Amino acid sequence: MTNTVTADGFYETIKHVSVEFVLEDITRIEVNDLWENSILQSLGISKTEAGFRLEFSAAYGLWGSIEAKIVSLRLTPSRSEPS
Repeated sequence: MTNTVTADGFYETIKHVSVEFVLEDITRIEVNDLWENSILQSLGISKTEAGFRLEFSAAYGLWGSIEAKIVSLRLTPSRSEPS
């Protein structure tokens, strides 16, 4: 975000990116309240003896954890418009 305000009254934003978590060799999934309109509150990743644990909580909807032997990120440039 920059300190410039657009004509619509929003702060100008730059350098947008979409982030995908790529999980390989999933060993455990615990997912609750699966809902397509969930609102993510927090996302954390930690190292385990067998790989990695991705934990997520929600302000509303989906929460839980996924464990996998390999976790990587895929970054794709994108552009987001204010809604």
